[in-house]
Amino acid sequence: MNKRIPLLVLLCLSVIFSFAQSPDHVVISQVYGGGGNDNAPFKNDFVELYNPTGSNVSLVGWSLQYASATGSNWGNKVLLTGSIGPGQYFLIKLKSENPIGADLPTPDQAAEEIGMSATAGKVALLNHNQNLTGICPTAGVIDLVGYGGANCQEGSNAAAITSQNALLRLNHGCKDDNNNATDFYVAAPNPRNSAAPTHSCSGGNIVVSNIESLPVCINNISGALATVHFTATGSFSSNAVSAYLSDAAGVFSQNVPVGNTTITGTNPAGAMQINIPAGLPSGTGYRLRLDGVSTTTFYGQVSNTFEVINGAKNITGLKMFANNTALTINWTNPPGCFDEVVLVCKEGSGINGLPAGDGSQLVADLSFTGNGSILDGGKVVYKGNMSGQTITGLTRGMVYYLKIFTRKGNNWSSGVQATETMRWMPSAGDIVINQFNPGYSTGSDEYIELVNTTGHSFELSDLNILYQSSSGGSRLPEGLSGTLLPYSYWLLATKPTVAVGISNINADVVINDGYTPNAQFAIARKFDNVVIDALGYGTLTGGNLTETAAAGQISSGDGLKRKAEGVDQNNNSTDFETVANANIDLRNSQSRLAKEGALISAATNLKRIYVTGNAQIASNMVLTEKLVLQAGKLALNDFYLTTQNIEGGNANAYVQTNGTGSLAIPVTGATPILFPVGRSTYNPVTLQHPGSLSWSVNVLDAVQAANPDGAVQRTWNITPSAVPTTGATVSFQYDEGDEAQLGAAFDAADKVQVYHRHDGVWNKAGAPLNPAGAAGGIRTVTLSNWTQFSAFVLNGAAQGPLPVKFAGLRLFAQGTNLVLQFTVHNELGVDHYKVETSADGHNWEVRALLKPQSNNGATVQYEFRDARPLVADRYYRVQAMEETGVVSFSGVASARARIANAGLQVAPNPVVGAALQYTCGILPAGNYTVRIFNGAGQPVLVTRMAHAGGWLSANLVLPHLHSGWYVLELAGPQVVRQTFLVR
Repeated sequence: MNKRIPLLVLLCLSVIFSFAQSPDHVVISQVYGGGGNDNAPFKNDFVELYNPTGSNVSLVGWSLQYASATGSNWGNKVLLTGSIGPGQYFLIKLKSENPIGADLPTPDQAAEEIGMSATAGKVALLNHNQNLTGICPTAGVIDLVGYGGANCQEGSNAAAITSQNALLRLNHGCKDDNNNATDFYVAAPNPRNSAAPTHSCSGGNIVVSNIESLPVCINNISGALATVHFTATGSFSSNAVSAYLSDAAGVFSQNVPVGNTTITGTNPAGAMQINIPAGLPSGTGYRLRLDGVSTTTFYGQVSNTFEVINGAKNITGLKMFANNTALTINWTNPPGCFDEVVLVCKEGSGINGLPAGDGSQLVADLSFTGNGSILDGGKVVYKGNMSGQTITGLTRGMVYYLKIFTRKGNNWSSGVQATETMRWMPSAGDIVINQFNPGYSTGSDEYIELVNTTGHSFELSDLNILYQSSSGGSRLPEGLSGTLLPYSYWLLATKPTVAVGISNINADVVINDGYTPNAQFAIARKFDNVVIDALGYGTLTGGNLTETAAAGQISSGDGLKRKAEGVDQNNNSTDFETVANANIDLRNSQSRLAKEGALISAATNLKRIYVTGNAQIASNMVLTEKLVLQAGKLALNDFYLTTQNIEGGNANAYVQTNGTGSLAIPVTGATPILFPVGRSTYNPVTLQHPGSLSWSVNVLDAVQAANPDGAVQRTWNITPSAVPTTGATVSFQYDEGDEAQLGAAFDAADKVQVYHRHDGVWNKAGAPLNPAGAAGGIRTVTLSNWTQFSAFVLNGAAQGPLPVKFAGLRLFAQGTNLVLQFTVHNELGVDHYKVETSADGHNWEVRALLKPQSNNGATVQYEFRDARPLVADRYYRVQAMEETGVVSFSGVASARARIANAGLQVAPNPVVGAALQYTCGILPAGNYTVRIFNGAGQPVLVTRMAHAGGWLSANLVLPHLHSGWYVLELAGPQVVRQTFLVR
C-alpha cells in the first residue's frame, strides 16, 4: 500500500521489510502469458516451477492446470513428468500465438496446445491429475497463482501483466507468504530450466532498509544521487552487490543498474550511493532491487515504492473561498523538488503558458488591482514558498481563474488551475434563524426557518450547521445546499413536507435530526467558522453557540419565533418568544421579507410577502397566499401586485401606489375586502361585490375635478377584471384632520359628491353623501350598487366637474399605422401630455409623452403617429398633466389598424378581465375549433366557429381563469396558436 508519509519520516523509515520462512514444497516461480504477441520478448507462454527444499521431488502423477480469470473450466492441463532437484527450476513451454520473440531455453516439458492470458488468469499446481472443478478449487492444490482480475488466488491477486512482462516470485522463488500480491513482482520474463544455476533458499539475503533524500529530484539533463541503506543475512566475503531501478510503475522490465558495492562479514549492514538517471518520467511507483553477483550465495529483495520527480512537482489540495471581493486560497506544497510557488490570477478566462527562467523577473502583489507582473493576461499575485494566501481587489459576480506553478531551478511545473466566481458571503446577522422547533411531532421532527435580511444572494453550500449539547458537547458540522435569494425565507426540516400548526409546507432542504430540548446551534461559514447567527434554548451549562442568554424552554411541539420578523438584537432570551404548536406558521423560499429598504423581485410567483419597513417591488408579482402588512409602506412603482389575501393595513402599514402600478385582490361574496392603499397618505378603499372578479386599485395625490380647492386632493382609480353585471359597494377613505388631503375651500360640514369619469366625461355618481366617521378625523364615503368603474374623485357637493380642455379628438388608420389628432383650447400651465392606449378601453398604458407647444393660452393642434399598434380594436386617449398637479383626460377614440403580422394575435395581452379579442390574417376558409389550454395543457374553454376565409377578428368571453400563461389554439384547415398572459 502506498501511504503518504512526512518527508522527515521518509528519510529515516522509507523502506522496511520482514521475511517469511522458505516454502517446504515446490512452487510456481514464474508465469508468462504473452508469448508471440506484439512486442513479446519470447515466442511461447511458459510456467516456471522451483524446488526450494533440500530434497529431490518427483512430479510424476502431478499436473499443472489453467483457467481464465473468472472461469470454472480447468480443462487446460499439463500432465507432469520427471523430477525437480533441490534449488532447481523446471520450465514448462506452452502455446505460441505468433512467431514473434526469441525461443525459450530448452524446456523441461512442453504442452504447446495450452495457452494463457497475457494479462489475467489462474494457474494451479496439483499433486494429482484429476480435472479441477469450480471457480476456486482446493483439493490437491500444492500452489496457486491468481493474477490480474482473477477471482481465485492465495491471499490477494498478483498484479496484471502484459505481453512484455512476467510474474516472478520474489527471492528467486523462495518467498511464499501465501499471498500472491506480495509474493510476486512484475519484471521482464526470465525463463529458467533445470540446467540453470540452482539457488538455495538457505543462502544469504539482502534487504533495503531505507533510502535517504526522498523524493529524488532530477530533470531532463541532470540525474540525482541518493543513499540506499541495507542489511544482509548470512556470511559474506567481499561479495558484489548491484542496485537495479524499476520503471515508474514498479516493473523491472529492464534491469537499470544505478549503483554497486561489496559486503563482507556476518549479517553486515551498509550503504551505497545510487545515481537516478536524468530524463525519467515523474512517478511515485519506482522500486529498487539489490542483487548479489553470485545468486547461489544470496539474493535481493524488492524495495517499497518511492517517488522520482522530473523538474518541479505541482501543488496538491487546491481549495478556494470567495468572500465578497477577497479570495482565500489554500493548497499543499509538494514534499520536495521545488524552490517556490507562483500564483497567477486572471479575470474571465484560463491561463496558458509557463513562467520562464528562475522567476526573478516576476513581481507579486496580492491586490488584483496592484502592480503584479503580467503572465498571459493574468497577474502574479503571490511568489514564495508559503501555503495559503488571500487575494483582494476582486469584483463580485466576476469569474476568476487561478493557476499555481512550482519552480525547481529553471524548471517549472505544468501548474494547477481552478476557477471561482466571486459572490457575496454572509456576515454575522445577514442570515438569521427566524423560527425553530426541536420536535414538532416526535423527538426527531425538527425545523429551522431562516431568512435572508440582505439584498444579496448567498450560496448555502458555503455554510454549515454547528450543534452543541446543553453542556457544550459538539458533533460533526452538517452542510447545507441551495441558493438563498435576497430577502427570502428558507425552511430546513427533517421531513420533505412539514405539517405543523397552520403550516403544510415543503422544506427547501432536508437536514439530520437530533436537536434535543436543551441545546444550541449556529449557522456558520465553512471556511473560517464565522458564526452568522446562533440560537441557544432551554437550560445550558456549557458551550458557546448562544447569543447573550438562552431562549426559554420549549414545551413539547411548541416552537420559538422571533418577536420581530428578521430582527436580531443578539440576545436569544429577548429576541425569541414561544409560539404554541397550533399557531406555528412557517415560510419557505417562496416567501419574502420586505424589510426597511428592501427591493423585492421574483422570477416566479411567490406565496407571501411580509412587510416590516418601507420597501418596494421590482417586478409584477402574484402572491398565491397573502400579503402581510406589519409596518411601513410597500411601494408598487410601475408594477402590479396581485394577492389572494391581505393581513393588516393602517396609516403606518399600507401599499403605496407611487407609480402606475395597482394592487389587485379577488373579491367574492358578502364580505367587504379592504384595499390598504395610498400614495403619500393612507387612503384605502373597501369593496364588496357578490361576483368573482379581481379588482385593481391605484390612488393618486391629484384631483380631477373643477375648483380643486373644494375637493379631496385624491383620485381613486378602480378597475375590475370585467364589467360587473351586478352592482358593487365601494367606500373611499380620507382624513379631514390632514390639511394636505383637503383643498383650501373644502367644506367639511357639506355633503360630499362622488364624481366618476366615464368615456372621458366627469359625471356625478349618485346623490351627495354624508361622510361617515367623526368630523375632523377619518371619514368614509360609500357608493352602493355601482357598476361603472375607473376614476373617482370626491368634491364638496357644491362643486362641479372639471371642464375638459380637449376638443376634436380623431383617430384613423393610415397603412399599418394609427394616427391620433387632437386639439387643446386655452393651453396654459401644462407640464406634459400622455398619449395612452388600451386594447379593451379599461386597462391603459402610456404610448408617448408630448411637450406643450405654447402654454400661452392659445389653441394648439397635435398629431401622434403610432407605428406599432397592436392588432385588434384599439382605444386611445390623452392625459394632460398640469404644473399644479391637476390631471385632465380627453375623450376616448377607437380604430383598427391594418396588421403587419398576419399571424394569430391576442389583445389585450396580458388579459385583465373576461374579454379577449383575437385576430388572424390570411386564414383559410373552413370550420375551426377554438380552444384555450392552461399551463398544464388542459383545455379550459372549447368552442367552434365557421370562417369564410381571409381576415379573421373575433371576441371571446373567458371563464374565470387564475393568473398565469395560457395558449389560444384555432384548429381547422390550418392550426395556429398564440400564448397570452392572464393577470
